[in-house]
This record gives sequence, structure tokens and C-alpha cells, in this order.
Amino acid sequence: MSSEENHGATWDDVEMQDETQPICLMAGDCSEFFEKCLSHPSHSTQRALPPEVIQFLQEFKDRFDAWASFLGVFAGTDACLDYRLRRHPALQDV
Repeated sequence: MSSEENHGATWDDVEMQDETQPICLMAGDCSEFFEKCLSHPSHSTQRALPPEVIQFLQEFKDRFDAWASFLGVFAGTDACLDYRLRRHPALQDV
């Protein structure tokens, strides 16, 4: 969860979200990881990512974004995937 999403939230709110929205939290982590990988500075002292790797990462980020959008992973409270699967914990674990 980014600091922008947490702005104004109390620790109780964050803890509650950890318990009630595991899919959203894991998907948020994945999204942040994609962004971090794709914004890897090519001019840094670290070795730059080859163009093929960047293209591969971008393709999978696009697929991930389409998946998350289609399933409503980041949708509002009553429409999000976590809410819709709240009574099916076995499916949340897949």
C-alpha cells in the first residue's frame, strides 16, 4: 500500500485492511514492484536493464493491470474483489 493510499488512515484502518483485503494488498505490492522495475534508472551506477527485459516487464504489467481492472481488485469497498470473495476464504488463498 503506497503512502498516498494511506494518507489520513489510522493504524487501526491499515490493520483492518490487512485482515479484510489481502488480495488488494498483495496486488498493490505487485503493482508497486512493476513500477519500481520499470522505472529502474538506465543512467545509474547499476547495470541498465536490457530492452528485452523492459519490454517483457511492460507486457506483464499491462496484463496484470488488465486482470486487476477486469476483476475489480482496486474497486471501491463494496465492489472490490476482496469484498466479493469475503465468504469464500479458500478462493482468496488461490
